[in-house]
Amino acid sequence: MLEQKDIRVLKELMTGVVQESEDRLRGEIQSTATELRGEIQETKEEVRGIRADLQETKEEVREIRADLQET
Repeated sequence: MLEQKDIRVLKELMTGVVQESEDRLRGEIQSTATELRGEIQETKEEVRGIRADLQETKEEVREIRADLQET
C-alpha cells in the first residue's frame, strides 16, 4: 500500500504534468487564435477589394446601358 508521502509525490508529479499540458494547450490555442484573427483580417480586406471591383463594374454597366440607350 502507498504511504502518504508516496501519494503526495505522485500527486505533485501528476499536477505538474497536468499543468504543463494545460500551459501547452493554452499556448497552442492562443497561437491558433492569433492566426485566425490574421486570416479573418486578410479575408475582410479581400472582400473590401471585391466590393470595390463590383462597384466599379456596376458603374461601368450603367455607363454602357446609358450609351446604348442614346444610340
